[in-house]
Amino acid sequence: MLPTRITDGGLSSSGIVDRHNCTIVAIAVAGRISYKLAYSLGVAVGRRRGTGFSSGCIIHEARRIGIRSRIVRLPKPGRITVERFVELHPKGRFYVCATGHALALIDGVIHDQIIVNPRSRVRLAWHVYPQRKPAKHSEAE
Repeated sequence: MLPTRITDGGLSSSGIVDRHNCTIVAIAVAGRISYKLAYSLGVAVGRRRGTGFSSGCIIHEARRIGIRSRIVRLPKPGRITVERFVELHPKGRFYVCATGHALALIDGVIHDQIIVNPRSRVRLAWHVYPQRKPAKHSEAE
């Protein structure tokens, strides 16, 4: 079983009613921002409340608020498992897009609302760096 910390990324304290929101939770946690701010990033790139979302474009929108990131080169995109990705990246903050799901990985621990299947395939991942100016915080972690 992968080391996991269950979190809603600040959803419960945000006052927002939302579901199918793994992208928003993952960017809130990985980027150290409030759920409300992460939610507004999703809205800016076309996500509607309660719906799933193509999660790659939100990381680009996050740059607008100072979240710096660099895409992680995967040995074989879509073939590396979440379990193997965790093994290869024991340090740092990552925003990870797996098959049909997004999650945050921080220092080898998955931060998510669910227990992630270790055999899920990683499609894309970004190394997320500390912000130059901190954005609004919440109980995102």
